[in-house]
Amino acid sequence: MDGLVERPGADISDGMRQLAERAAGLRGPGRPLAGLVAALLPPPGETTEDIAVIAFRADDVPRQP
Repeated sequence: MDGLVERPGADISDGMRQLAERAAGLRGPGRPLAGLVAALLPPPGETTEDIAVIAFRADDVPRQP
């Protein structure tokens, strides 16, 4: 997550919260997972950090009480 949520001088918790907020604002029915991930990544050339993303879509999965 270095490069995606970590910023020099900023708390990593803030970066995680901001990423979660951005993801929540971008997701929607029928949106391809690859499109969501691409929208969350910085534009090419904006960062020199390596970024790895592990993602999955869990639609209609019952939640445990």
